[in-house]
Amino acid sequence: MTQGSGLSRPLAHRCGREGQGAFGACRHVAVLMLLVSAMLACLSAEGGTARPRVLRLARVNDPATLDPLFATSQIDLMLSLLQHQPLLDIHDGCLVATNLASGWSVSPDQRVLSFDLLPGVRFSNGREVTSEDYAFTLERSIIAPTMMVQYALQIRGAPEFASAWRRGLRPPPRPVGIRTPSPRSIVVELEKPDVTFKYWMAQAFGMALARESLGDPTEDSVGRAVGTGPYRMREWVRGAWIRFERNPHYLWPGARHFDRIDLMLGGDESTHMMMFERGELDLASLQATGCPEADFARLHQDPVRRSGWTNAPMYHAIMVNINTAMPPFTDIRVRQAVGHAFDRERFARLNGERVTPGHTGITPLMPGFHPEVEYLHFDPERSRALLREAGYPDGIRTPVRLWHTNIQLYRRWAAVFQEDLRRVGIAVELREVSQGVFDAATSRRGGAEMSIFAWTAGVPDASYFLLPFHSRFISEENSQNGAFYSNSTIDRWLDEAMVCPAEQPRLGLFRRVEQQLLSEGSLIVLGHQNLFALRQPWIRGPLLEPVWWFRLDHIWSER
Repeated sequence: MTQGSGLSRPLAHRCGREGQGAFGACRHVAVLMLLVSAMLACLSAEGGTARPRVLRLARVNDPATLDPLFATSQIDLMLSLLQHQPLLDIHDGCLVATNLASGWSVSPDQRVLSFDLLPGVRFSNGREVTSEDYAFTLERSIIAPTMMVQYALQIRGAPEFASAWRRGLRPPPRPVGIRTPSPRSIVVELEKPDVTFKYWMAQAFGMALARESLGDPTEDSVGRAVGTGPYRMREWVRGAWIRFERNPHYLWPGARHFDRIDLMLGGDESTHMMMFERGELDLASLQATGCPEADFARLHQDPVRRSGWTNAPMYHAIMVNINTAMPPFTDIRVRQAVGHAFDRERFARLNGERVTPGHTGITPLMPGFHPEVEYLHFDPERSRALLREAGYPDGIRTPVRLWHTNIQLYRRWAAVFQEDLRRVGIAVELREVSQGVFDAATSRRGGAEMSIFAWTAGVPDASYFLLPFHSRFISEENSQNGAFYSNSTIDRWLDEAMVCPAEQPRLGLFRRVEQQLLSEGSLIVLGHQNLFALRQPWIRGPLLEPVWWFRLDHIWSER
């Protein structure tokens, strides 16, 4: 709920329950500081003598996009909420509530979702929003080349709509599953039951974009698209900054939003941390870790900074992905040996409060979490015995490559895991690469035999962790099934779970899937990462949300 709006949004549904509802050289740092100081001075001088309320942020890299449909990383997705607001919203991880909808409902069979729109909602260009704008968003979701299309194709008539578009028909006949009974209402009908679709309506599918601000709807708008959020993008200078300004047409003009948000781009995390401690930034970091790895212990124990820390659980499982189609991991006994070699308690101690011990992909916050699910406990002797059974009496001497990205925290995780495997006789070679190289290697059949990463659920549902083990998601390149795992029984259980409208039978099927994967060593979870943020004392409001991470649209300044 947006703070200070003065409006009540009472229609909420608990998910799964009844109702469904620094730089390399000092001169670089000096140049950066001069540029930032000049920018901030210029911005402060704008608008006369009244000092604008400005949220000052920084991140190392430019966002890939600000288009909610094309954004794939959480650090980009959370920025999309500044310009675009969905019909529904997610609070506390899985409480689904109205946002720009005045009401909504889901049919008992989980196939039909109906939404009534709040009156007076306008785009940042001043045009009033109607149900046709939401229909356009859903149609765009069907034809845009993004990972979201797999969910949009569940809309009744969506495959036919996509086929007509590919044949050049403009515009194609609207899918029968998208109906606009009135300018203030929209109905979405699915081919099969799907209890997760409501979560997508609380994200990209439920965000109206002004058609006139887009060119080809299948192309990434990057940041040009006009939306209904509390801010609109004023300027984006690649590698320098993004500036957002307050949306004058936002529905709740009394909300305590900032007059402007300035996001500095470039530098490194250490530089940003220095700026924060000098009072030049309002948040120390936009990463889930809250601040650079090297500063965490110092700042988390600092009594002066203690009140500025906030943390929350998140849908974040630290996982080892094993390519089951590459030797030696084609042998289930080798996978199980890896699972028994890992010491979770030691891993958690080395990571402090940032990691909670855990062995399940379904995190504690998520419906369907069952801590009693059996897994491969730390047992080095059992690990060595399994290696002997698999034909490795002296262990695996030819190094297995463990891929990881060049993020400091992942580097630590990989080193800990490498040491555990070394102790049981499995030689591991660390392969540190950029995110792009990592993504390409781990999604190619013969690319990466083993990798370590953190998997974040986009929706609070077990399917987000488990469905990628379905064999239909295997492809030679860009495979969504990074384990290249194929098991007809697992496929059947997942298929049944995805169309089961009843909560307990559905969660029971997911439990069986997870139990099977854990017992095989096909799914190895190292722990559950926690979400941290460090803010200045004058920043107020509910900042953290497990799904979105940082809710920049919910905070304000008291300075």
